[in-house]
Amino acid sequence: MKHKKQIRTGIVVVVALALFIYGFNFLKGRDIFAVDLDLYALYDHVDGITQNNTVQINGFKVGTIRDVTLDPKTNKLMVHFIITDNNAIITDSSECQIFSDGLMGLKSINIISHSGGKPVKDKAVLRGTNESGLKDQVSEMVVPLKKKLEGLVASVDSVVQVFNAVLNQSARNDLIASFASIKKSLTTFEKIAV
Repeated sequence: MKHKKQIRTGIVVVVALALFIYGFNFLKGRDIFAVDLDLYALYDHVDGITQNNTVQINGFKVGTIRDVTLDPKTNKLMVHFIITDNNAIITDSSECQIFSDGLMGLKSINIISHSGGKPVKDKAVLRGTNESGLKDQVSEMVVPLKKKLEGLVASVDSVVQVFNAVLNQSARNDLIASFASIKKSLTTFEKIAV
């Protein structure tokens, strides 16, 4: 009888410990029973990507980022991520692009599949690229505007030089005399009309 209580207590402790381990991993976003595909991507810079950010294919979440480390061989940043969706087909010609996910600037990885290639195996290293950010896009828009503005400034300068040439001192005196003559003509016409 005494041993039955000890066995029950032992079973309850083991089950509670197993549930605790499962729950802890569940809260960390890991399913200990799922078969995940571990993949890596190399980048020159990661633009602030962090652990637990999402991995997407065409906007659909297929995994999460596990870790970001510095590769001692290449001195590049290695992003370790897992693919939890078993239906995701990723080939060795796929490209892992870091992009800004939303207005808050949260970074995610978008896997872009290219035609051809073989399905990747666990621990494969894929090619990593970075999407052009907002700063790059604004710079691309500003360069043509800057060129147009420089052309406009040159045109305005030319117009001012033409006005200065036309309105030299003798031309100004002629204009003043013309306005004075018009004024005399109007006063004479006014006297005749009355």
